[in-house]
Amino acid sequence: MTERATLLALAERCEQAAEPDRELDQEISRVLLPAAAEGITRSRYGWSYRVFGPSGWDDEWLETLPFTASLDAAVTLVPEGWKWKAILRDSARGENTGEGYVHNNRLHMSGQYQGADTFAATPALALCAAALRARAASHE
Repeated sequence: MTERATLLALAERCEQAAEPDRELDQEISRVLLPAAAEGITRSRYGWSYRVFGPSGWDDEWLETLPFTASLDAAVTLVPEGWKWKAILRDSARGENTGEGYVHNNRLHMSGQYQGADTFAATPALALCAAALRARAASHE
């Protein structure tokens, strides 16, 4: 699977998730590993890997953040230079009700990636999906 296809598949999983998912957080972290990473090992808390640096092989650690549970973690996935906006949407009528957040409502996310929109059960899941789709667009 290409990196673009992997990112889109993860975005789809975020959109379909009913709640935060630690396994999904782990998979998102996995695609963030540098292309030169080798000796990749998964643990409960994240990924360790080896990269070749100025002094030879160095062990590095990528902590798995709670991307699907936390807006603070999800915003770290947004590619540099990209913008996002949350718009409240009445899910029954499909009408915009203004910007911001509301409990128990779906979040409409739009980014600069060809005008596509992302809907998910929680704001963090929606932002994860939008950010992953934006990253996928850079691989077209």
